[in-house]
Amino acid sequence: MDPQKWWCHCRVKVYVTAHIGIGCVGVAALVSILLTGGMGYAQVIPRLPIPPPRPTLPNTPQSTPPVLPAKQAERSTTPATLDRVFGHACHTYGDEETPARAKEIARKKAQEQAVESHHVMVHASKTVENYQLKQDLVQTASAGLLKHVTIEKEEKKPDQTICVTISAQLSPLTFEETVRQQVTAKQVNGEVAATNVLAPATRGGIRLSTNKADGRFVEDDRLILTILSETDGYLKLDYYQADNTVVHLVPNLLNQEVRVKAGEPFVFGGRNAPPHVVIQGPYGHETIKAMVSEQPFPFEMNSNKSVDDSRAYLNSQRSASRGGRLVLGFEESIPIVTVSKALNEYRDVRKY
Repeated sequence: MDPQKWWCHCRVKVYVTAHIGIGCVGVAALVSILLTGGMGYAQVIPRLPIPPPRPTLPNTPQSTPPVLPAKQAERSTTPATLDRVFGHACHTYGDEETPARAKEIARKKAQEQAVESHHVMVHASKTVENYQLKQDLVQTASAGLLKHVTIEKEEKKPDQTICVTISAQLSPLTFEETVRQQVTAKQVNGEVAATNVLAPATRGGIRLSTNKADGRFVEDDRLILTILSETDGYLKLDYYQADNTVVHLVPNLLNQEVRVKAGEPFVFGGRNAPPHVVIQGPYGHETIKAMVSEQPFPFEMNSNKSVDDSRAYLNSQRSASRGGRLVLGFEESIPIVTVSKALNEYRDVRKY
């Protein structure tokens, strides 16, 4: 019989004998964790202490698995207002380009000019110093947030230059939230990379890698993580996502603790492994962090939830490392960038 499914407005699913939705709107990855056997090449052992029983929903039959508590994204009940924006740009094409492609490039340039002139982006430019992040914000808004884009005027010049003037509509609330989310995620990613939770052990080390050398993932791509430790130890694997949440991949809420062996790769999400991560929105700058310790992680360094607020969780990790007992081991974090299919296609056309 096929497993039944229960949802709670989320994008993280845990597979046991049924699908239990956990997480929240905006979780950037579809994480499926099968716990009916071993994971990768690692030994799976019971995790202590056992967390308290999970709550059940009112009027839910006993055979129905409980829906785990989820962090809900804040949503405004105020109807979104739309600002009218205008942009103008030109593109000169060569012999290898067609006039139609040149017009499309000019239109996208005009869209970006319209976004750049909007008051939300003007204000953000005063505080966002990272040039690449500014470009990401402009292209994200141009590809996904502009509505009712209309070409108001088109001009073809003798030197193979096409100029386009466009009008469009843009929600300032949605744009402002996108800017805030991506700026915060970028800041948190920097803090994750700079934060050392474990005390360095006297020997050993770990290497963390993904299935894409450039670290760039597109919507619906599969994310595969490989951890290679030089010593035996206990693994902790966290996924800091673009919506400023962190998903705990190992250990997780279902009482699993993973011990890795020296020189044997541990693969999370491999082609032949049940656990897997599929990239979903929101998109942006994200970070994977792996830690391997010589002894089991203390209770205060593990969360009793599967999804946490990134900054709050990071602060709790810092506090635990300062106030708790010394935990020896190694840690490594790597950045990744996730984009929607729409933005990926937009950039393919935008190249010139």
